Amino acid sequence: MYFLYKPVQTQFGLRLPTPNLVPRTVRLGLAERNGLYLGKCSKPEDVVMIQEYIVSFISEDAAKGMLVEVGDDNQFIIRRHKKSYKVSEEEAKHYLKQLGNFLTKLQVRTSIGYEVGDLYDLFADQAKRIDLLERLLLRLSYYILRGEEIPEEIKHSYLPLIEQYIQDVDSGEIRTRIDIEDIDEIFSKLKDKMSKITEIVEKDYLSKKDKDLDVALPVPKTIVANPVQKQDKEENTEESKWSRIKQQKE
Repeated sequence: MYFLYKPVQTQFGLRLPTPNLVPRTVRLGLAERNGLYLGKCSKPEDVVMIQEYIVSFISEDAAKGMLVEVGDDNQFIIRRHKKSYKVSEEEAKHYLKQLGNFLTKLQVRTSIGYEVGDLYDLFADQAKRIDLLERLLLRLSYYILRGEEIPEEIKHSYLPLIEQYIQDVDSGEIRTRIDIEDIDEIFSKLKDKMSKITEIVEKDYLSKKDKDLDVALPVPKTIVANPVQKQDKEENTEESKWSRIKQQKE
């Protein structure tokens, strides 16, 4: 997998990570664009030691966009691992488009962080939205599924909120991503991501959960008395004392 990284400010100025900080399987400095550097690793754990430098992981197509060059014969070339191979104009455009989209996404994330809030703020906001929707859905479902009339106090509690939201949506006061993007595309992406997450959890977690691990437990150490101490102890017995006195008289 590929990742983008950048220099970090230290007391000695801007510094990039050095190869001695990562396993040999990690490759740094494959390409550079707009102050961002391209690296490659086998798994995220390989770059834990340089995580402060990491900007984001990146798709292979977007990574190829950083590797595209134009050769002397005006052919598009991708150089990596000290090798090069030619690609068609369409392939080059695709790779550069993927890279451009990703770099734009990074810029948008930065703008959201400055103007709206950082990831912790956004997580907190999403938690509040989920809490609100969960309470509304479960409370209404409780009466609907039981075939009971929804109490008036419940209606008066939620109806004004729902009515205001609908009015704001219809008037354009509230706009969400589904108002500006293709709903089918959004749903397709979310579906693919959810399925991928489920696959990873099933393969890498649930299949290994609570399994007997082949781990060699440490062997308890046997404490052996110091021979010198044992000898000293024997010399202090009553029998040893009389033996020494007898030897002195003789």
